[in-house]
Amino acid sequence: MKLAKPIKNLLCCLGIASVAFTACKKNDNTSVTPFTEGYYTGTVISSSVLDGNKTQTVLPANINFVGGNYTENNLTLNQLAYIDFIPFNGTYELQNENTTLVLTYAKVPLYSSLAPGFLTGSYAISYKADSLILTQNLSDGTSSYQFRLKKFSR
Repeated sequence: MKLAKPIKNLLCCLGIASVAFTACKKNDNTSVTPFTEGYYTGTVISSSVLDGNKTQTVLPANINFVGGNYTENNLTLNQLAYIDFIPFNGTYELQNENTTLVLTYAKVPLYSSLAPGFLTGSYAISYKADSLILTQNLSDGTSSYQFRLKKFSR
């Protein structure tokens, strides 16, 4: 009977350890919050490789996603050799079980040639902590755009 008490204590310790390890299990990214509408702020990074040299351009990005439409309203045209702010508009659609965001720029006749390329195309959606990451690798294989955004809350 002296052996029964140590076995009982051992089983009790194993039970406690099992509960502790289960409670401390890290969450995987399958349960992250899906993309939601709203106002996002951050940056857009344009990357390209030409003759082995990598170049990056980082611009501010403030995008409002509402009702299937988006407005990007922080790109200054002086960054494109002009002086005023112009909001660029378009539509968006979630695809592939909310893992892809497709942006379509709504061309405005006066500014259609000024719209930056990153406001159209298919973006893979991912998350890092509280940031929404939208990544587009262009078909040339050497260029990409990446939005790094945080949802603005008041």
